[in-house]
Amino acid sequence: MFILDHLKRISLKSSVNQMTSSNLAVIFGPLLLCPSPHLDQDRRLALNFDQQMQLVKYLLDIWPDNRGQSVYIVFLHL
Repeated sequence: MFILDHLKRISLKSSVNQMTSSNLAVIFGPLLLCPSPHLDQDRRLALNFDQQMQLVKYLLDIWPDNRGQSVYIVFLHL
């Protein structure tokens, strides 16, 4: 969850850093959703690169803007 909070904050500043949800999805989709090396070849190919990117982009697009801020504030008060 924290990684999505962080990526969402980055995407909200895309006018400055050029890291839109699409650009972040290209980078982080394969990293976050890579199949296990223990799966057979057919199953590893089932979740292809485009699907990984689309899923991460979708999650970033629907992720709440300020969810992470409230979580971090709670940690600061502990």
